[in-house]
Amino acid sequence: MIDSPSPATAPATSQDLHKARAKQAHELKKVQQRTAAIIVFSIAYHCVFALIAVGKGVHDQGRVGDGYGLVVMSGVLALLMTSGIRVILGHRPLSLIWTPLALAP
Repeated sequence: MIDSPSPATAPATSQDLHKARAKQAHELKKVQQRTAAIIVFSIAYHCVFALIAVGKGVHDQGRVGDGYGLVVMSGVLALLMTSGIRVILGHRPLSLIWTPLALAP
């Protein structure tokens, strides 16, 4: 007597394989985006904090205008970093929540 294969052991059709590969490709793309965003963040935040620290040091030396300029530059760099990360993750570059947070060093 020959049994028909059960759905669990039935050979996969090419359409099922294509759907599975498309799902895996989508998930891999999400992982790659998140990894790229983490790399950009981990590199760029060092620059932002360095500008703030140097700005404070310059301010303490009596060059107030230069200190404020460096702090403003750190805010601009933080905004660029935030926008870049949002683009990498597939969102709009600017948002009502993240823009003010990025500009507040």
